[in-house]
Amino acid sequence: MTDDARCKKLTTLLTVQRELLEKLAACTAEMDDLCGGGVGIGAKLKDLGAAWQEAWGARYKADYVVSNYGEYNRHWKTLLKTLSVEEIKVRILNYIKASDPFYTRAQHDLRIFVRNINSFAPVTDAGFDLADEAPAVGCKHTPRCKSDVEHTQRRSAEMRAAV
Repeated sequence: MTDDARCKKLTTLLTVQRELLEKLAACTAEMDDLCGGGVGIGAKLKDLGAAWQEAWGARYKADYVVSNYGEYNRHWKTLLKTLSVEEIKVRILNYIKASDPFYTRAQHDLRIFVRNINSFAPVTDAGFDLADEAPAVGCKHTPRCKSDVEHTQRRSAEMRAAV
């Protein structure tokens, strides 16, 4: 076997190994959930499917027709890797309520929801002020400017005073 062929074979085997390890990790996480009194992936998928059908049906007065259950469940499993069922349900409602023409033309398709999941996170006013975290770039004032706007105003005032 040549070095090139050996390298290709090892690359293929590494890919298979990664996929198996991901499946094993998902299986272990589900067992942990079940041992802790939680529910399995099947119950979560059923819950999300029901929430989707209810929200979509309320908007369109019909059932959401699923043509490929493998793809449908794969989308939910992808989201469940990073979000809880309750978080996904909130985002489903935010998506279905969205009146953007792009979403309504597509009749709020699930694939669009999955691709744009972060757009439908709940908006909260937790008092976070970006200016507190990152002062104006290049500011050498004392005290430092809290925003680019403040910095621009101070620089303009300094330039007018210098003339």
